Amino acid sequence: TLLHITGKDVLDMKNFGQAVITMLYQNGLRTLEDLFDMKFYAGLEDVDGFGEQSKQLLMNSIDQVKSGIELYRVINALCIDLVGKITAKKLASVNGINNFINGTINYNIQLGDIVKNNLDAYFKANPTKIADLSKLFNITNAENVIKSNKLMGKTFCISGQLPSGYTKDKLEKRIKENGGIMVSGVSQHTSYLICEDKSFKKAQKALKYGVPIITVKEFLEIVKGA
Repeated sequence: TLLHITGKDVLDMKNFGQAVITMLYQNGLRTLEDLFDMKFYAGLEDVDGFGEQSKQLLMNSIDQVKSGIELYRVINALCIDLVGKITAKKLASVNGINNFINGTINYNIQLGDIVKNNLDAYFKANPTKIADLSKLFNITNAENVIKSNKLMGKTFCISGQLPSGYTKDKLEKRIKENGGIMVSGVSQHTSYLICEDKSFKKAQKALKYGVPIITVKEFLEIVKGA
């Protein structure tokens, strides 16, 4: 669990490998909160094969997280059953930290019933968890970024080369600002595939599932005025 929490897709805490986690575990470290408790790092510089430089690398990783970590990474770090990076991103796309603090979490996103129940049960049992963690480190994406509900409940996938002046990141930002959700692959549940060339593999899959394929220009018309 600790290796998962410190891993690349979660808190991305470099230098926290298996050997370090094992050493800290032997010293009593168990939880996400423990990772930021300095008492577990006292005297590490005296451990054989470790040293002051190695300890400083760990401190640098801790300081990096404290300076700012995305909300979706924090949700992923909670180790809720069936809630990984993709689900955490979906949840963070329609919620800010205040939703968790105030108990007004928005689940109006494409999630399975079991996953929704797991999330709901966890936050009902741990209503102050996100608020408590926000005292340990700065959670970015603290305010809901949604500017309109024009794309609420719609899922988008982007594939292929985009027109000059457009990037996947820019389009993803527009999608999320309007309440939409980004997905990495095409399925029968995808609302739209943004793609300029229907010969691409994902476009062929979209045609198979009957998913509308739209160009960037057509997408911009959908969100026009939002």
